[in-house]
Amino acid sequence: MIIIGEKLNSSIPAAKAMMDAENRDDIVALAKAQLDAGAEYIDINAGMFLGGETVLFGTLFSVYLALRGQVLEGNPTANELFQLP
Repeated sequence: MIIIGEKLNSSIPAAKAMMDAENRDDIVALAKAQLDAGAEYIDINAGMFLGGETVLFGTLFSVYLALRGQVLEGNPTANELFQLP
């Protein structure tokens, strides 16, 4: 079974607020919590921005880089996914 974290969804008010504010630290924390809970992939849905998804790309890409740079102890799937040492 593949587990996909879907909490970074702009239709969820708390997630949309993080995206609106480009709050990188909270977005990283939410993504990491999903990985720590067993998610193998993170689905990021910015559909509520109606064409403004590209504005979020820089913030969301920096989230990916932050997660990739962390050693997520106890989560070998995340380590493999992000090719961590």
